[in-house]
Amino acid sequence: SGEFEHRNLFGSNETITIEALVGLDEQSLQNRYRLPQFGRPGQDLVAGLELRHIDDDAFEEFGGTLTLGLEREITPELTIGAGGLLELSQIEESDGSDTTSRLVGLPIFAAYDNSDDRLDPTEGFRARLSFTPFSGYVGDTPAAFAVLDGSLSAYFDLTGEKKYILAGRGRFASVLSGDLDVVAANRRLFSGGGGSVRGYRERFVGPLDANDDPVGGLSAVEMGLEMRARVASAVGIAVFLEAGSVSTSVAPEFDEGVQTAAGVGVRYFSPIGPLRLDVGVPLNPRDADDSFQVYISIGQAF
Repeated sequence: SGEFEHRNLFGSNETITIEALVGLDEQSLQNRYRLPQFGRPGQDLVAGLELRHIDDDAFEEFGGTLTLGLEREITPELTIGAGGLLELSQIEESDGSDTTSRLVGLPIFAAYDNSDDRLDPTEGFRARLSFTPFSGYVGDTPAAFAVLDGSLSAYFDLTGEKKYILAGRGRFASVLSGDLDVVAANRRLFSGGGGSVRGYRERFVGPLDANDDPVGGLSAVEMGLEMRARVASAVGIAVFLEAGSVSTSVAPEFDEGVQTAAGVGVRYFSPIGPLRLDVGVPLNPRDADDSFQVYISIGQAF
């Protein structure tokens, strides 16, 4: 991956960010632009364009998303935003069917963050709630649905010395739709992976089809608990327990069960933030699940 950022593009703190990712399962190019103090103090105009190719067990997508919106800082901790998006995707689902998705969305969100560090929080909490109604076509079928997604993370310094940190997270999401088939595969809900339920492959928690590929769902629930400890000035360890469930109903029904995982990790606290190595193991694996997963990243898992 590579990123270029200019923080004073036209002389008034305009920021443009160009980010490229080349991976085995995903390739993307993102362009983000932020114009500060747009119309009033504390309000930014934000725009973005993302081109991507994703090829994993759930689906293969060639897609692009164009966004434009406003973000307003209500307090130093609370930010709200609203805007619009246009999305065009060519999707091959796990059953081999091809679909063209053409969607218009109106995303709104509220985010609260009083944690003390972006990459390595030790106290405080973070909460985000987003709601995006969509309209358009999935194939030749008119589609109208809305995605509600909320998450909460909390951090507790157990000794006051930033040496032992207890961190927890939860997520609830629902797609308000009467039929899974009218929701584009890339907009369905999935769980599993490095920022979700470690121990399972990306998007692999939830219902599987006859080929043991994930189909996604209309609701998702996740929970996680992690204990972090510094054992040296630049080295830390972590143990975690996580669980998640995805179902094809708007409200969670847990028909597919709850997948749980546990693991351990090592942290190296570099000048740019903690470098993370985690190994997660499913506690109730299905026949299609791997025996373990390894994750390497910058910053804590949540």
